[in-house]
Amino acid sequence: MLAGGLDNFVIGVILIGVLSVVMHITRALTLDGIIASVIMGLTILVLSSMLGFITLLLFLIVGSAATFIGKNRKRSLESLDIKDMFGRSAYNVMSNGIVAMVLSSLHLLNMERDLVNIAYLASISAVLADTLGSEIGVLSRRVYLITNFKRVPPGTNGGVSLLGTGATLLGALIIGIMAIPYGYGVLGVILVMLSGFLGAFVDSLLGATLEARGTLDKGGVNMLCSASAAAIATFLFVIL
Repeated sequence: MLAGGLDNFVIGVILIGVLSVVMHITRALTLDGIIASVIMGLTILVLSSMLGFITLLLFLIVGSAATFIGKNRKRSLESLDIKDMFGRSAYNVMSNGIVAMVLSSLHLLNMERDLVNIAYLASISAVLADTLGSEIGVLSRRVYLITNFKRVPPGTNGGVSLLGTGATLLGALIIGIMAIPYGYGVLGVILVMLSGFLGAFVDSLLGATLEARGTLDKGGVNMLCSASAAAIATFLFVIL
């Protein structure tokens, strides 16, 4: 199965190739992270569609660009694990995209296409929302733990702020807008945006609890973040 035909595959290879060079030059991803992105992108292109592929590229581009916002300040934060913020590895890339890959494979089972597409968009909406919330929210002066709203240092797992919440909404909206070319209209935008935002909220809760206790690592939290958003979107899509 090759969604969109050979022409789309060639275009996809060119686009992911150019992006890989940019990621290498800027060091937004490590070498294994770049390889993982290529594999993930081409897999989704083959199993899903050019729109699904472009949605993934949008996440990679916007998420990576956000890494460099306030770069010097981020390096000065003692509470921040720098290796998780710059030069993201294959594990980080795959933990953000594995749910999207699995959802893409559901097209092979001839499942309801609209249902799969909405869940797919929501999963990516959540990880971009979480990425922007983390990358931009860490620049906040006032950060509070989501479980008890006590003041914590910027970069603390489960920390939330006004700036970070705004960035989270922006990330969810960016992918939500992709519901329009999919043909789902404004309602689809709202559904994907809401699901993505709630998925990022789940990420913060897990970060403040299970990740803080060492029960889950960041990769596990990312996967549950995207999976929860996909589940929420599926539920909302069915009942609306």
